[in-house]
Amino acid sequence: MKLRHSRLIVAITIIGGATGLVLRGEAIIDGTPVKREEYAQVFAIHSSHVFESRDESCTSVMVAPRLLITAGHCTHERLRVRSASNPHEWGRSQSHTGALYGDPIKWAAHPLYNRIETSESSNIRDLAHKAAYDIGYVLLKNPLALEPSVVGDYPDADSALTQLLGKNVTLVGYGGDEDLGRNPREFNDFGTKRTGTKPIRGIMDLALIFEGEKNAAVPGDSGGPVYAIQNGKTVVVGILSRFVRYDNGSYAYLAASLLRKETLCWVEKDSGIDIPSVSCE
Repeated sequence: MKLRHSRLIVAITIIGGATGLVLRGEAIIDGTPVKREEYAQVFAIHSSHVFESRDESCTSVMVAPRLLITAGHCTHERLRVRSASNPHEWGRSQSHTGALYGDPIKWAAHPLYNRIETSESSNIRDLAHKAAYDIGYVLLKNPLALEPSVVGDYPDADSALTQLLGKNVTLVGYGGDEDLGRNPREFNDFGTKRTGTKPIRGIMDLALIFEGEKNAAVPGDSGGPVYAIQNGKTVVVGILSRFVRYDNGSYAYLAASLLRKETLCWVEKDSGIDIPSVSCE
């Protein structure tokens, strides 16, 4: 499918991590803070750089008792994933009451993930290409006492297109609450779990494409799940990856990696953990 927008030239930015961004906003722009009992399978993950003295936070979703799926740029080889938890507000101690914690013992990004953290300018096809394999996982030492999220395992983009194009889906993430233009490190420690609804505008290069600023995502939301209702069930169909902005700073497009059987079966094989809602040979 081709998305028809003329001469769109924008800057691409990954959603998660401190990358020197100059933008303002709240996580899941215009989104709604979730109730404490909602989306318990959505976890914040906290990492440190191996070669740099800075930390990063991302979002993830539990798909098996010891397994979280997130974005590849949240689990690449230059990061050390230190913790995972599902509080109402990340970094605010009073909001951690009743939160579950996981001890990461292994993490990885998909081998086809293209670890390009910045790009001067690009177009929507570049955005989709960079999001297509932006998938990773975090393996926990001990199982979590939760029912895992169900995931979609589309064999290809065409099958997903038939079921998802134009549908409203729900985005969930821990993006930062603070003034993101002030200090890129500040938002990593403070994020309220929020949700927002957006329609899928297209599927390109194995990525889900969303349009516009309302309910878009910001740094810290990377790796968050995209939920859709299918056959009466809530299913994770994508993982939040990257966004692009116009020169005036407004949001143009947001991309999420489509969850496909190929990538999910790689997660199973590499982590050694079966995903209950996926059938891999």
